[in-house]
Amino acid sequence: MRRKLPLILAVVWLLSLILTGCTSSDPSDINDCQKTIDEQAQTIQNLEKMIEDQADAMIKLNQTIENLEQQAADKQDSDVYTSSQLPFNTTADKIREDLRSHPELIPFEAVLGGTNAYEIIHVMSREYVYTVASDGHIGADMVLSYQISGDGKIAWKVLVYDLHDGNGMQVAE
Repeated sequence: MRRKLPLILAVVWLLSLILTGCTSSDPSDINDCQKTIDEQAQTIQNLEKMIEDQADAMIKLNQTIENLEQQAADKQDSDVYTSSQLPFNTTADKIREDLRSHPELIPFEAVLGGTNAYEIIHVMSREYVYTVASDGHIGADMVLSYQISGDGKIAWKVLVYDLHDGNGMQVAE
């Protein structure tokens, strides 16, 4: 687009000459035309500056978007243990998937029409998971234990949680 800009501006300038009637050879008409051309040149310079400012703003916006995407990626599920260290050939993805199917473990009732869900799940070891749960309005940090049976079924137990209500970590009953 920037390479085509000088050509576009030249075409606009020529069209402005034709549209303003600056084709006379009378000296007073030429002075009037020169004034009109100068005004249009200033307008073109202003437009070029606006285009440049918009391009700079677009670059900054793209950088902000990239930064936000990176921050979101950094907050995604991650694991301390690799899948090869988990029992019964279970993958961390399977553990996360199974936990997501148990929103009843979240230690609060959803409010204001929200739906309880696990936002972040970290598989910490062969026995423990750290998760952040939320209904979109309130949230909790949780540590759960899990056991995988020989047939691959996972049993869950909430150990501790923090409802972000100022009471700190609470031991689950």
